[in-house]
Parts: sequence; C-alpha cells; structure tokens
Amino acid sequence: MIATLIYALYWLAEGGIDRITQICNKPQNGFLLITNSWFVIAIAVFYLIFYFSFNWCKGNYHWGIRRTIIGVCLYIVFAYLIGLGGWWFYSSFAFIVGMIWKENETKINQIIKKHYLMFVSGWVCVLCLGQLIRMLNSKTIHSIILYDIAFLIASAAFVGIVFSFFKKITIKSKLWNFLGSISFEVYLLHELVYNVLRNETLGIYINYDFLYVALVIIITVCFAYIFNIIVTKRIVKHVLMSNRNSSI
Repeated sequence: MIATLIYALYWLAEGGIDRITQICNKPQNGFLLITNSWFVIAIAVFYLIFYFSFNWCKGNYHWGIRRTIIGVCLYIVFAYLIGLGGWWFYSSFAFIVGMIWKENETKINQIIKKHYLMFVSGWVCVLCLGQLIRMLNSKTIHSIILYDIAFLIASAAFVGIVFSFFKKITIKSKLWNFLGSISFEVYLLHELVYNVLRNETLGIYINYDFLYVALVIIITVCFAYIFNIIVTKRIVKHVLMSNRNSSI
C-alpha cells in the first residue's frame, strides 16, 4: 500500500489524475497502479488456497495437495475468464511442483542421487515440450488457451530444473543474502525506477542502454534498501507488533 502511494504521487506529478486513471484502467493488469504487483496478489491467493486445503485435510497431506491443485486450477480459470493477463497464472503450476516435491522429497533425493542426469534431462524435455507447443501453436493453430497451457508446462519444468540444480550446487555469499533480504522491495520498486530514468515528460531520458540498465539496477537496490529500513523494518513491524499486543 505504501509503495502504491509512492507510485500514485509519481504518476500524479507526471500527468495528473488522467495518467493514474489511464494506468489503472487496464483489466489485464487487474486495475493495479503498480502493474507488476500482480505477483503479490497471486501468491496471497495461492497461500489462502494452501491454508484452507490443508486446514481441512485432517492430517492427510495427499488430500491437501489434491485440494490445492483443484484450487490453483480454479484460480487459473477465474483469472482467464475475468480477462487478466496470462502472467497472472503462467507460473501457477510451479506452486504445485513445490508442494509435490516437498511431500516426496525423500524419494526424489534418492532418484537424484542415483540418476541425476536422467532426472534433469526429464525436466529439460518437459520444458522443451512446452516451448515446442508454444511455437507450433503460434505458426498453426493460434489458440490462446493452448499457448497458456504451454507456458504453464514450461514454468513448472523450469522450477524442477532449478530445484535439481540446487540439489547439487549451493551458492552462499553475502551479496546473495543481502539481495534476498530486500528482494520484495526490489520487485515492488524497480518499475518506478526504470520509468523515471526514461521519462521525457519529467525531462529525464538516458539514451545509452548500458548506462540505463546499470543505473536502474543500482538505484533500485539503493531505493529498495532504504524502503526496507524505513518501511518494512520499522513501520510495518511496528503495526504488526501493535496489533499483536492489542489482541493479547
């Protein structure tokens, strides 16, 4: 909400209320002012589905997984019917892969230990299958539904490849830990930074692509760190602690 307020002030300075209305009046973006904040809403929906599915499964995790799969599929259908952009659900099956992987982690670890290359090759084949369906569909059938299904398959396979990769290789560094601690803020704020740095209305426009990308990364990280310190670690935690104390 605080990030949305910052965006609102920026768009207001650039083009007034009309500019804000223009950005929000897009069904495919979910009528959001931060156009890439769809992920925040989508992951919240997934966790609600996850919570209710497992809260009612009475300890039977297989039931919980099945109900979550049904819930995620219903979310995909709902998003499709109300006209949200495909990016709202392209990675939905990745959530399911994560659950199934965790539930069967012991068995999967045994397979990876014995047949690592075959296991990874299987995921790569699934990824290629999704991409192949997408390419063939673009040249022949031109079906939006088939195109979306191909992306769902490919995104799930990509997650499987990444999981498999990190079973063999562990990356530890202070840089990754630092970026991980502000990743949510980076996600929320990077759209604002790359708009500001190429905004002719405000008299700012960086022509050189390399300099533009470098400044977007540097300024976004700095802005995200400041946001994390001031908002996430102080304001948000203060509000959460106040609510917790009042409930006690």
